[in-house]
Amino acid sequence: FHKDLYTRILKGHYEHITYKESRGRINLIYGPVGYLCTLKNEDELRYAIYDILEIVSKLHREEVVHRDIRWDNVVKLTNGKWLLIDFEEAARIGDERDTLIISAPEYENGTDTCQASGDIWMIGKLMDE
Repeated sequence: FHKDLYTRILKGHYEHITYKESRGRINLIYGPVGYLCTLKNEDELRYAIYDILEIVSKLHREEVVHRDIRWDNVVKLTNGKWLLIDFEEAARIGDERDTLIISAPEYENGTDTCQASGDIWMIGKLMDE
């Protein structure tokens, strides 16, 4: 699932991807390199949200949800673009997964059916922070 996610679905956003699976462990090495950044103003927030929505909409078209959208999982690239990272919790829409600590209120029952609406709620939370 994760190999397909990076090599096919997110191609163009993440480059130089190396995928190695060994003894049940998955190692993904990808670029470009970015850094955690504090937003300076509303314009920067708009650019960040636009770039995040671009990636999330691509995921949702492929029936995939990120499930862990928060500022700790967003980096700013040296070219000024914003990139969503950490797809460890990503899943197919409709899969049953344990509820994450950060999730939409309707998912607070321990497990949830993965839905695109959960990602959208998390993006809304980003704008509120």
